[in-house]
Amino acid sequence: MYLGQISDLLRWVLTRADLSDMNILVAPECGHVTGVVDWADATIEPFGVNLLGLENALGCNSNGGWSYFERNTSRLRLLFWKVFLTGIGKPISEETRNAIDAARCLGFCSDTASAGKVA
Repeated sequence: MYLGQISDLLRWVLTRADLSDMNILVAPECGHVTGVVDWADATIEPFGVNLLGLENALGCNSNGGWSYFERNTSRLRLLFWKVFLTGIGKPISEETRNAIDAARCLGFCSDTASAGKVA
């Protein structure tokens, strides 16, 4: 899939380069998200570019390079898509899903390269 196709298929949304659990405020009594802080690196990008949080949930980068916490990450990715599709409440085309996944990979590679994590 080409960058132009991703851009045409996906909505452009406000994203965060470093969204993590440390930046999300949660009400302890009910578990509801009450806020998100640290918007200094916010950008407008095609939806999916900032799904690098999915990769961060599945693995980590160390001196030896990127590694996943468990061998079967496909099971966790399928769970992500199930929850995601249930959350939006309507089906999406295979082409759109592929565009979201391509954007996620693009965001992951861009973040990894900009942090000097790949050669």
